[in-house]
Amino acid sequence: MRKSKLIELLKGVSKKELREIGHYISTPLFNRSKNVIALFKYIKKHYPEFTTDKLSKEYVFARVFTERIYNDKKMRNCMSQLSILIEDYLVWVSLKERNIGSMLNREYVIMQALKKRQLTDLFFKSVKAAQKIIDGSTQKDVHYHFHKFKLNDVVYRHPNTPKITSHNTLLYQTLTDLELFYFATKLAYSCEVKTRAHFTAEHPIPTILLDEMLPLITETPFKDSPLISIYAAALRFLLLQNETHYFQLKTQFTTHMHILAASEKDNFLTLLINYANLMDRNGQKSFLEELFELYQLGLNYQILISNQSISTVIFYNIVQVSCSLKKFDNTYSFITSYHVFLPDEDKGNMKNLCLSYLLFSQNKLKAALTQLALVQPTNFMYTIVTKFLQVAIYYEGEDNFFSYDMYDENILESFPAYIRRQTNIAPSLKEAILEFISFVKNKLFKFKCENAISKVNLQDYLNSKPNIAYRTWLCEKVAELPN
Repeated sequence: MRKSKLIELLKGVSKKELREIGHYISTPLFNRSKNVIALFKYIKKHYPEFTTDKLSKEYVFARVFTERIYNDKKMRNCMSQLSILIEDYLVWVSLKERNIGSMLNREYVIMQALKKRQLTDLFFKSVKAAQKIIDGSTQKDVHYHFHKFKLNDVVYRHPNTPKITSHNTLLYQTLTDLELFYFATKLAYSCEVKTRAHFTAEHPIPTILLDEMLPLITETPFKDSPLISIYAAALRFLLLQNETHYFQLKTQFTTHMHILAASEKDNFLTLLINYANLMDRNGQKSFLEELFELYQLGLNYQILISNQSISTVIFYNIVQVSCSLKKFDNTYSFITSYHVFLPDEDKGNMKNLCLSYLLFSQNKLKAALTQLALVQPTNFMYTIVTKFLQVAIYYEGEDNFFSYDMYDENILESFPAYIRRQTNIAPSLKEAILEFISFVKNKLFKFKCENAISKVNLQDYLNSKPNIAYRTWLCEKVAELPN
């Protein structure tokens, strides 16, 4: 029973919802079975874990039913009835929500009920209410076009709607909304397919009719749709991956961002950030400013903060970019203002790690080490970044207060040993980090201490290793070396 649908449903509700379910199933209008109520009252005692052995069907049956002999069919029927009631409650809760989707779904249900009862005047009043909800939406995303089509479709199919007229505006508008919804959805999923193709080795998903659609984007009604313009720009960018289409997408995105749903904003911003990051790694330093601008955009418009939470990876990346541009005041302000949005388990650790990175970037090496000592190795990400900072700090400060022996025996030996032991790190990341360690130990540091390798050789080597970890820092250090 612990793996049943019923238990899974109850695991997903809040305490408040659990109380409301109790009231819901106790209302005679919805349920008259005393056994269902008894089953719910017994099961809810074990909320939220539901891990006790006292949730076997046989054990529960003996405490809900009066029969002494276990009846599996009767038990399953009771569980099924309760599950259906909980699902009905969840539908009721969903229709009460004040978001556009739920409000429109409620109106559609009302329209169907009124149409079935031939309450025509009330039906068309409900249509007007739904139209008002759609017109009042600030988001003109894929769902907006869907609801415009669906509402017109519901109205067109009503028996009191005239079908044969010389100029059937409703029919034309219904078809137009269908085409806009289809085109926008097709472009959105085509972008998803092209994006996945960059990161997975799976067989490409065919995009039927896409080639036929693309030339039509410049024609009516598609050319007047900002949403289709954005998705078309995104698709062209994904297909061609060049600066021209990057900036075209960026312009479309920043111009029409206000019409997009939160998930769409996140997808487009991520697309732009990934490309800017790639260009920066390839040595196009103007894209570092682009990255900074994109991150600022994401923060200012709350795109990078979802449900009052920001990803630890994004947080750290923002600090890296800001420090690389030497925007130190901006970096400190970001860390101290936005660390509250980090997950609770990461608030202190990530704040200390980023403050250490900031101090290191300002060449305050001893202060950076002191701050770094506060970071706890709760997962491999913190350990890897901590060890990188230790390597970088020791390299920067070696002339003043560190020695090659300390370097060789401690950091540059323990770091690769740690990486090789990890089984949860992707092989490509392992290779990139091990190449970084090897380069620092066998090339960069030896040049600094012994002048044993030419600067040109170091630069050529880095150029041949585009995926080496912390490449930006390595390039900076090589550039600083004397000729």
